[in-house]
Amino acid sequence: MFIGQRYRKMMILFGFSLFLISTAVLFGLQARAAEPVGKFTLVEGKVDVLRGGAMPALSVKTGAPVFVKDIVRTKSQSKAEILFVDGNQIKIGQRTRIDISEYFSDEKKSVGVIKLPRGTVEAIVPPKVVDRIKLSPEANRFEIQTPVAVAAVRGCEYKVYQSGNSATIYVTEGVIYVVNPKFPGQVIEVHAGEIVTIYADQPATASKPRKATEEERKMFDRLALLDEPSGVLDFSIMTQPPGPGTSTQPPITETFPGIIQRPSGPIRQAP
Repeated sequence: MFIGQRYRKMMILFGFSLFLISTAVLFGLQARAAEPVGKFTLVEGKVDVLRGGAMPALSVKTGAPVFVKDIVRTKSQSKAEILFVDGNQIKIGQRTRIDISEYFSDEKKSVGVIKLPRGTVEAIVPPKVVDRIKLSPEANRFEIQTPVAVAAVRGCEYKVYQSGNSATIYVTEGVIYVVNPKFPGQVIEVHAGEIVTIYADQPATASKPRKATEEERKMFDRLALLDEPSGVLDFSIMTQPPGPGTSTQPPITETFPGIIQRPSGPIRQAP
């Protein structure tokens, strides 16, 4: 009987300790989620944010904080720039939506995942972050995820344009790897000065990176400078898909899951 009482006391003490640990972890996660992961360093035109991905939409101004799970939207003739706590920067073109899916940075780990359902962004990753990614890619990563392509850092600066059933990536500095999340094992590298268009129903290896033309570079510049002509810019005019595609244009409130796992093994260049 004495042994039974002692056992019950030990179990009660163990359960209480487990409760305290779980509560501390939960409060820690909530506190971390409440901390800004960046701020708007430039806002021009009409830009709003859905805090935590929920309505109402709030107009933002330069200096406003950015949190994990925020959804940022720019209207026509509008743009914004965000500087993150680890030094990464993204420039958001007009008529664009981004979702701050994941963002965490400390001395040992840095993870940034930005989802791009539509529009154009430019990502600028400082050398110190690039070095961390190269030294420990499992603990450190920065990705722009569209419905049809994941563009992950191996270099410093690149631009992504998502529209309909395709995503076009143009690398201005360094090198990135690109994968269609539907075909996670087939990865290509895109180097500085190269452009590639990934299609919804094909692996990234079906597209071959090539030198960007002057016209294509200007098209990206027009998106950034807000002097885009009427209609939607169509990079497929110069990069026709090998076969038919299926439209994946998302509704305004939809978010997209990232790839289930990061590509493993050697990078396979497009033929």
